[in-house]
Amino acid sequence: PKRKVITEPNFDQKVKAIRVFASRPDFPECALGEFVDIRGYAGVVLEIVGESLTLISPAGERRKFDENLLRRLYGRP
Repeated sequence: PKRKVITEPNFDQKVKAIRVFASRPDFPECALGEFVDIRGYAGVVLEIVGESLTLISPAGERRKFDENLLRRLYGRP
């Protein structure tokens, strides 16, 4: 599967809602390295593998999110 990774997450940038990116045609690649908020969880998009985005919080907690689900929930029709 396709894999894109950043090695240095930047937590100093402004947090943006995932909906800012989810309806863009270049999603999820456009979100790579961005500090995003998904339902109250804020983290930098650290990695994209296949259809999965991995975010890392400032505390070091990692969570995975499904690209298609994010598009359905937060993308504009």
